[in-house]
Amino acid sequence: MRAGGGGIPAPLMSWEADSGVTSASIGGAVSSWVSGSYDLTQGTAGNRPTHVAAFTTGHGVSFDGSSDFLSISNPLTGATGSIAIVFRTGTIGTRQVMVAVTDTGAANEWFEIGVTAAGLIYLERNAAGTVSRIVGSTVLTASTSYQLFAAYDGTDYYLTLNGTEENPLVVESIGTRGWFSTVTSGDTLSVGAALPSGSGARFFNGTLGVIRIWDTDITH
Repeated sequence: MRAGGGGIPAPLMSWEADSGVTSASIGGAVSSWVSGSYDLTQGTAGNRPTHVAAFTTGHGVSFDGSSDFLSISNPLTGATGSIAIVFRTGTIGTRQVMVAVTDTGAANEWFEIGVTAAGLIYLERNAAGTVSRIVGSTVLTASTSYQLFAAYDGTDYYLTLNGTEENPLVVESIGTRGWFSTVTSGDTLSVGAALPSGSGARFFNGTLGVIRIWDTDITH
């Protein structure tokens, strides 16, 4: 990780499947994933992910790749930021979103982090149809657990997998870079899918164990 000054600050939001999942039992549908004042929720029973055991962090939240997601009103405001995710993909072959902020009133306004159809981590800012996308260099293996960390300092992205920097980062589309907080009218933060025009898209097929989000770049 790039050198920072002092210790790592506490994240604004920290969702951990071991302690913050609201479900009837292991194997039950997850109606909320709690992080202090920031609770991811899903009011529609058919769109709820599943609480599972035996994940790398202990418990996990499993998404089916077709309808499951959780969401919260977007609380992020900083021009920079950082995110850490412990995850495992169930399948490779389709584009999948792990975390996104979307303007749910628009068809093409979002920032998202996910997995490409080729199995690479990607970060994408879509600003009214003008896309900036970078991808990592490691091809993921399905059913394998990974620890992802990404940061944005207002200009450049920094990405690691299992503590090793993804270098080079490949620029697939050149546009205006950004972060979760820089989405115009980005009203909703979602986990397991993006929500363009308010409808779920690019659903994640796999398991999430931990998500931590900072409203600043913690690598500097």
